[in-house]
Amino acid sequence: MKQKAAILASGRGSNAQKILEIKDSLVNIDISLLISNRQKAACLNLEKEYDIQTLLISSKNLSQQEHERLLLKKLKEHNISWIFLAGYMKILSSYFLSNFYDQAWKQNKVINIHPSLLPKFKGLNAYQQAFASNDDHSGITIHFVNSDVDSGRIITQKKFAKDKKDSLDDFIQKGLKIEHTLYPQVLKQLDQALNSQRPEELFK
Repeated sequence: MKQKAAILASGRGSNAQKILEIKDSLVNIDISLLISNRQKAACLNLEKEYDIQTLLISSKNLSQQEHERLLLKKLKEHNISWIFLAGYMKILSSYFLSNFYDQAWKQNKVINIHPSLLPKFKGLNAYQQAFASNDDHSGITIHFVNSDVDSGRIITQKKFAKDKKDSLDDFIQKGLKIEHTLYPQVLKQLDQALNSQRPEELFK
């Protein structure tokens, strides 16, 4: 039986779209739900193009606890086992994450993509932080989520060069190109690891 997964996104949903493009090829994962916390988030329009249910669970004027309670309720109603964060602009509490902890994986079954080579440039505006640095390269990280911001176990990273002639937009576009290929690649690896029931295969 497939394990059900949800995508959480807050913005235009470019990574969410790339994930949805490969969802029908996954054998052990059923990506059945996309949730946004922002009413005008463009990612909610992906329902029209892909066979995916979308939900708005607004975080506006709610405490973190109130918002997470509503979010957990819907995720449990849909029997969600895995969460893929794709530009979800909310920090998830340790209580929320504990609902997705898996002993076999020794991880919370929540995966995130971050636009830097963690542990560098954690948190918001990572592209801007990396661009303003003296580093001649940056990269993309995909990692499990724990209660510390951008500090969970790293699944994979991929570098890209920062050229002196790059504008910030050029730099971000380089990163996005990698984001859009790396996330689907990792989810295919996850699908295979679930098939073999060998979590360590995800980290090869």
